[in-house]
Amino acid sequence: MPRNQPMRPWRALLWTLLLLVAGAPAASTAEEAPRQTVLVLSSVPLDVTGFQEAIHSALKAGAKAPLDIYDEYTGLDRFSGEAFETNLLRLYNEKYGRWKVDLILVVSPSALDFVVKRNFLPGVPVVTCYIPRRFVDAAREKRPEITGAVHPQNGPMTIDLMLSLFPKTRRIHLVLGASPYERSQAERARVLFAPYAGRVEFDYMNDLTLDQMEARLKALPDEDLVYYAMLATDASGRDFSRNYEPLNRLAKNTRRPIFGGNTVDLGQGIIGGVLISQSLSAKASAEVGLQVLAGRKASDLPLLLNTGAVPMFDWPQLKRWGIREAWLPAGSIVNNREASLWDAHWKEFSLAIGLFVLESLLVAGLVIQLRSRRRTERELAKAEVRYRTVADFTHDWEFWQRPDESFEYISPSCEQISGYSPAEFLATPQLLQQVVVEADRPAWSHHQRSVLDGQFLTPIEFRILTKDGDVRWVEQTNNPVQVDGAHFAGTRGSIRDITTRKEIERELADAEVRYRTVADFTYDWEYWQRPDGTFEYISPACARVCGYAPEAFRETPELLGRIVLEGDLPAWQAHQRDSLAGKVISSIEFRIRARDGQVRWVEQSNNPVHMEGHGLDGTRGSIRDITARKQGELELKQAYGEIAALKDQLEAENTYYREKIQAEEGSNELLGATDPLKYLLYRIRQVAPSGTTVLIQGETGTGKELVAEAIHRLGSRQDRPLVKVNCAALPPGLAESELFGHEKGAFTGAQTQRKGRFEVADQATLFLDEVGELSPEVQAKLLRVLQDGEFQRVGGDRTLKVDVRVIAATNRDLAKEVAAGRFREDLWYRLNVFPITVPPLRERKEDIPILAQAFVDRFCQHQGRASLGLPKSVLQSLQAYDWPGNVRELQNIMERAVLVSERSTLRLADPLTSGKAITPAPASAKTLMDMERQHILQVLVSTRWKLEGPQGAAELLGMKPSTLRHRMAKLEIERGTEPA
Repeated sequence: MPRNQPMRPWRALLWTLLLLVAGAPAASTAEEAPRQTVLVLSSVPLDVTGFQEAIHSALKAGAKAPLDIYDEYTGLDRFSGEAFETNLLRLYNEKYGRWKVDLILVVSPSALDFVVKRNFLPGVPVVTCYIPRRFVDAAREKRPEITGAVHPQNGPMTIDLMLSLFPKTRRIHLVLGASPYERSQAERARVLFAPYAGRVEFDYMNDLTLDQMEARLKALPDEDLVYYAMLATDASGRDFSRNYEPLNRLAKNTRRPIFGGNTVDLGQGIIGGVLISQSLSAKASAEVGLQVLAGRKASDLPLLLNTGAVPMFDWPQLKRWGIREAWLPAGSIVNNREASLWDAHWKEFSLAIGLFVLESLLVAGLVIQLRSRRRTERELAKAEVRYRTVADFTHDWEFWQRPDESFEYISPSCEQISGYSPAEFLATPQLLQQVVVEADRPAWSHHQRSVLDGQFLTPIEFRILTKDGDVRWVEQTNNPVQVDGAHFAGTRGSIRDITTRKEIERELADAEVRYRTVADFTYDWEYWQRPDGTFEYISPACARVCGYAPEAFRETPELLGRIVLEGDLPAWQAHQRDSLAGKVISSIEFRIRARDGQVRWVEQSNNPVHMEGHGLDGTRGSIRDITARKQGELELKQAYGEIAALKDQLEAENTYYREKIQAEEGSNELLGATDPLKYLLYRIRQVAPSGTTVLIQGETGTGKELVAEAIHRLGSRQDRPLVKVNCAALPPGLAESELFGHEKGAFTGAQTQRKGRFEVADQATLFLDEVGELSPEVQAKLLRVLQDGEFQRVGGDRTLKVDVRVIAATNRDLAKEVAAGRFREDLWYRLNVFPITVPPLRERKEDIPILAQAFVDRFCQHQGRASLGLPKSVLQSLQAYDWPGNVRELQNIMERAVLVSERSTLRLADPLTSGKAITPAPASAKTLMDMERQHILQVLVSTRWKLEGPQGAAELLGMKPSTLRHRMAKLEIERGTEPA
């Protein structure tokens, strides 16, 4: 119609009607579909992560009604706390509380926690996006109207990818920041990557700054790789949550490839990985959200699992690290490819090539068309010849059966299998049904009808009766035959003789029955465990050994490890790993806790199971109850231990006796008839039968040791030795070792372990002579033995307990020593339970003739001469003497007199004068201890209190520094004390 020509009236009316008809449905639809509101709540910036565009486009593309989509970034990835969340909830309630929100789409775990914990917009369905399943499952327990799409744990998948590309990797450095969220992710990663222990080591870099990470990655060895998780905040507190600076810097300077787990990092420096695609995750969550908007209940929709993960790689990084695309797993996506000349101008090239091809086709089309038919006919003829040649010479019975059940073709092999020739089947198609054994005919007939209807079915096994009357097992496979691509022309069948295979299967079944019969009735617990830890077979004996039925282990294979005692579990797990790996290993003994709580000892043996054609197929194990044997071994070990202890005790006693053999006979006699001696013997008889501690006091030479021997001889421990220790003869540094023993290496010279006198005297009596000479340190340890019967060897940490009766002796006045602070008061009370005082010889002079004659007879016997008589003059001299040395002095004088006496009577070697008697010292005289104290003080002052080293006090005094310190403590010498 010309531009200026007016429109005719009927045409204007027609256009008006068409517009009205076209506009009516749109108006109707707008009224029927009200607008819906979707709130996208995220704790990560949506514009940075790429979620915003993906969610919006997916929702709008699939929505059946107009949508209002609102995005809210909570900031919970950077801020937290009760006050912040309270203000955030108030803000959101004021903003959206007045509206009708149809759907909340939540991105990130912290946003989901905020919605659930704060009960934000109750009753509104929630769809999750990019949140692990464990968080969603926990949230659904509190708020059922939650569903969504969850992505898989792609961390282990990426680690497997890294190890497949770099199999020599020994260490993986995990880049994570120092924020609380990133540290929690590191703890989560330790759990996820635990199965890789022993194969690869993980280095968690949470505590490093970006500079430190960069320096470490510059020096990585060839066996290391890097996994970039995230770096929002480094150890110095720097915030990188909104930029890619950390990844860019690390990728630029690293010596080894960096893998990652997120698509947003692709193109920023990571080589790739099994990445979580935000666009795929967002699209999956949006599809679930569309179902909710369409009327489905969120609680009725199952979670959409394992979404968004796909192997993705960066093309420049692949080139940088020399990784070929052919090495990547199937289905991998490679981004950021560099455009080639073809990629840039493929349209122009394609158009030119297309024109050239079209021109060529136009020129050669007629020729090709004329020759094509002839070639096809020849190929069909050749194909038919080849098919028949192959089919005629196959071992299987091949046939082509038409839909009317007649045969187009039957191979000659049918006669070898059934005994009937192809001609017989072609003449009588029903013969195929007739040769099927009657019991198998219904199933075969159903199969045959189905395949002739054009259905695809799995092979069927059945029996046939051959022409000779033999029964054979066969397997029939069918495929539909279509002519010209659509016309059904019957079925192509193949029947194979499987009689031999069936016989083998029957023999295997019989063998399995025999094996199970034997295994089910064995006394031991037999099992076959597959490489994945499940059980192929468990014998009933397991219920006798552990109390659990075989079904319990089949349902829960981990039960075998749970019943192993914790102390034996590491060794058993190592044994189990080796056995399931196919290693031939020796048996292992360990303990299990049976179902009734009893602890049993068992022995486990394993042998690998190898199946022909399949390799390793698990392990065959046998567990035997050896509790009775172990109990016997423990009892035998205990008996050997007791024998060894008794042997050590006997050796110690023999050593002691060899050291303490007395050179003279009769030393254990108390001779005399005076009242003091009779009282002494009465006191001995009083205390001897008990185990009471006794303190013997008396002057030097009065016979305190003889009193101790008499108490022991009359006591209940007389069959055990009397162990004697002269405390005054013990060096200060060795007193503790002599009394309590020492461990090997406790001090210089301790080449072996040595038992102390208290150990030797266990169940016996210990005589401590001159107990007042012990140092304060030894006194404290002696007090503990007297109180509790417990002590520790020098250099040892094991507490020993003994039962020892202690008899102590001293020529000192311990009460005065306690008052002077040189003897512990509590030890004094412990020793002074039953005091006995031995009278000096001057108080029982009537016993001197008896003692003197006894000594003379003893010494004469030793010298092999006749006993000498004691003249009255000699006895008078002896009784007139005061005897300051007591009985010991009398013994010495008698021995000297026997040596000088040449006749039959005794004569004294020297006259006894009263000058040898004890005379009081002048008031001005000092004791030996005072003189020693004064001398030591003078030397200390002259050396300016230098104890050790050249020209030190110890060197000038001619003693060891430790001995000097002991004497200073005993003499109460402290630094700054002035000499008198």
